[in-house]
Amino acid sequence: MRNPVKTAKQQLLRVGSCALSALMVLGSIPAAAIGDGVTATYDEAYYAMTDYYGNLTDGSVVKSYRTNGIATLTDYGDYDEIINLTDGTVPARNGGMTTFRLDEKALPGTFYFEGKTTKPFQQLPWTISMSYTLNGVPTKAEDLAGQAGVVEIHLDIVPNERASEYARNNYTLEAMAIFNQDDILSLEAPGAQVQLIGNLRAVLFLGLPGEECHYTIRVGSEDFAFGGMTFLMVPATLSQLEEIAKLSERKDDLEDNYNKLSGSIDSLLDAMTAMTGSLNASANGLEQLNKARGIFSDGKGVIYSGTDALREDLSNLADVLEPVEGQIEALSKTISDSKSTLRSMTNTVSDLKGDLKDVESALRDLEDGTGDVRKVFSALGSLRKSLKALQEALGGTVKDTSGKLDETIDKNQNVGSTTVNQVKEAHSAYVEKDRKTFYQDLLELKGTDTAEAAATVRKIMATRQELSNLKTTLAQVEATRQQLQERLEQTQQKDPELNSPEAKRLQAGIAECDENIAKIKAGIQQYEAGLEASGANRLETAYQAKSQMTFQQFCQQVLGQSAAVAKQMNDLWLVYASGKVKGGDTPASGGTLSGELLHNDSEDSSEKNTSSGDSAPSGDHSDGSSEKTPGGSGSESTDAGSGTGDQVSSGAQNPPDSSNTDENGSENTGSGENNGENNGGGSQKDSTDAPNPPDPENPGTETEPDAPLPPSESVGGAVVDLISGGLDSAMAEIAKLQKSLAGVMNRLKDPTSQVISDLSALCGQIENLSSLLNSAEDLSAAIRHSSADLRDILDDVEDLQDILDDYEPVLQDTLKTVSSLSTSAIKTIRDTQGLISDTEALMKSTGATLDDGTKQTLEGLAAVLRSTAKTMGTAGQIKDAKTSICDIIEDTWDEYTGDVNNLLLMDATAEAVSLTDSRNPSPESIQILIRTQEITMPDEDETEAEAAAEVQTTFWGRVAQMFKDFWAAITGLFGGKD
Repeated sequence: MRNPVKTAKQQLLRVGSCALSALMVLGSIPAAAIGDGVTATYDEAYYAMTDYYGNLTDGSVVKSYRTNGIATLTDYGDYDEIINLTDGTVPARNGGMTTFRLDEKALPGTFYFEGKTTKPFQQLPWTISMSYTLNGVPTKAEDLAGQAGVVEIHLDIVPNERASEYARNNYTLEAMAIFNQDDILSLEAPGAQVQLIGNLRAVLFLGLPGEECHYTIRVGSEDFAFGGMTFLMVPATLSQLEEIAKLSERKDDLEDNYNKLSGSIDSLLDAMTAMTGSLNASANGLEQLNKARGIFSDGKGVIYSGTDALREDLSNLADVLEPVEGQIEALSKTISDSKSTLRSMTNTVSDLKGDLKDVESALRDLEDGTGDVRKVFSALGSLRKSLKALQEALGGTVKDTSGKLDETIDKNQNVGSTTVNQVKEAHSAYVEKDRKTFYQDLLELKGTDTAEAAATVRKIMATRQELSNLKTTLAQVEATRQQLQERLEQTQQKDPELNSPEAKRLQAGIAECDENIAKIKAGIQQYEAGLEASGANRLETAYQAKSQMTFQQFCQQVLGQSAAVAKQMNDLWLVYASGKVKGGDTPASGGTLSGELLHNDSEDSSEKNTSSGDSAPSGDHSDGSSEKTPGGSGSESTDAGSGTGDQVSSGAQNPPDSSNTDENGSENTGSGENNGENNGGGSQKDSTDAPNPPDPENPGTETEPDAPLPPSESVGGAVVDLISGGLDSAMAEIAKLQKSLAGVMNRLKDPTSQVISDLSALCGQIENLSSLLNSAEDLSAAIRHSSADLRDILDDVEDLQDILDDYEPVLQDTLKTVSSLSTSAIKTIRDTQGLISDTEALMKSTGATLDDGTKQTLEGLAAVLRSTAKTMGTAGQIKDAKTSICDIIEDTWDEYTGDVNNLLLMDATAEAVSLTDSRNPSPESIQILIRTQEITMPDEDETEAEAAAEVQTTFWGRVAQMFKDFWAAITGLFGGKD
């Protein structure tokens, strides 16, 4: 059996040698120089050799540049090795960039170089795999050469997702195999084009862009040999293929209009379907209308009878309206006569009004003459009332004097000791550092019960803790929201529409944070409102502010005492503590109280004499600027008669055990003296220093104390206790004097009451004389009022005359209009009567014909509507058919745009993409040629020579050999057998 491959090789070798010689000659022709802006162009081809199964064994890219006068050529690609096929220029390589700097003097017109690389093979539009069976049994390709039987060659060609979009949409695949007709028994290739050319059978498969191909070739032979598969992948650039791109563009343009048209057709068909019921309903309505026509036709006699009656009624109405015009003329004459009569009455009324005014003036003079007498009677009545009130007041006052005096005496008992206790409790709250204790002390000073104050403080402290926790939680949630917002802004840079799951999750988190923040803020507002309502804010304000206050300011601003009482409490504490302020005005500024006792050193005496402390009378001040205050004498300012200036008015700052002396060592005892007024506020919790109250059964005396009073802790305390004790004794003496005064008032009560009673009776008798005078005055007033009412009536008569003068012309015009209206109404009624007569005659003459025509028209319309409704009932079938056609069109389009292949995505005008690197400019042409390994039995004579030749042959030589084989196969078709 002759080897067709070897014969083809020999023939292709001769032709290939001539072709290569021609190429070398063409390459030696120098290119003409051109101007700037011209770039080199190139063609690109990738040649690959695979084994029997499609695995790459060798691959190279061959690029042919048309220099166009450019001496520097730059190419991008990842090459294992670069071979200059034109001259000896060595390329410069830098990473993925290769640069050829050619000799400008010997610049070739076409420059070739080969780059060995496997990268393009991994990014081909298809991946190719092959398998073989012998007589239906899977067999290795190495074992098939020379076998007898049926060999099946299976080709699995699958689109490569790693390929570029241009390659997937524009490359076509041609797979070819050639068999010698004389060497095979049978040949089958389903789906292929098999052509007999001479004694050779060529099997050609064609794959469209993006198409997945599975081919099978069955060859029956007694001595199997296979020259291998040849695959050609090239972009389709025929001008006719541009119509496919236009088709795709037109499809996009038509798709919107088609969708609109499809939607409109759907709406129209839906409307037609919906109209079916409406048409049937209309047909039913027409039939009902036809029935109504029949009823109306049957009732025409009744209408005719009613029309006759109406004509008779109209005639009667016209007869009634005819005398109205004469009656209106008589009414107009009556109105004119009434107007004249009323005008005469008005003139008489004017004269009567003057007479009535004279009568009223005379009556008013009579009433004025009784005024002086009435004043005397009125004074006597007032005197009587005053005497009765004085009698009642004397009796009630003297009667209740003893009880009120007792109450006053009890209230003022122990006023001195009570005031000291209040000052001590106020100062204890003033220096208290624990917030909770301060709250309770202040509430008790305000008069709140101890248990209630403790409960209120516990509630306030718990509320403040909850409020603090809420504010901490709010800060944490706001921080979390800020983090989510920042992440959302970062996500929006990648996803501007915020449609990603991450963006939606962040948005949901932000919304949840906003909701929680709103709830927390609402809770904070509720807690703050609760604290405000419970007075906690006022307590906290007092606690924060007291460190910046003097004790006197604390008593006035926090405890609510008057300025005078606050100063007295401050002075009393200074004396009680036997100290003075040193180091500052407030605890916050470092002020303390000294613990020194009162003393009279010579050094201090000189200071006291010059500063006018307690030794100076409160009313004798050097500058005369002191101001008396309620509850004490002393100055609010720092003048010469007010002790030691600011130290006196500032008050005590710290507990009594604090050390506090001023620079000259004198004690600060304050100025003025207390007049005993009990203006101190707060509750009296400590009553151990106060004497026992007086015995209720024996006023003016005190009961014996149950236990001895505790001794004073300091000289200042002793002084205060001494003063308060003396004040209590003085109050007891005053109580005795008040009781004596009450006894005297009781003895004077009875004589005074008798005198007042006699005077009151005399005034009552005198008052009886005024009754007669009152009756006469009432009669005069009644007459005068009647005269005034009569004058008002006369005024109304004049107003009536004026109104009649204004409206009489309008009324006359109205009567004329009514007269004209009655005349027109009579004419209208007569005309209407004639119209009804003519209409009735017309209806009687045309009724039968109109009735028949209406009946036929309604019956015909009802039949047409029912027929139309039946026709529109097929709208659903039309819609289903339209939907089926749309689905077929869409499925077909999808098949050729990716489901089966990418035929309709081809674009013959698109620029080609380089196989080696996308940074390269678009090549003029690009092709991929793949040849699989042959399955043959080698000749024993040529084995050694061919093996030696293969060792020395380059890849380019093997490619040339492949073309020689192609040429040999083609020329062998006409050369016959060797």
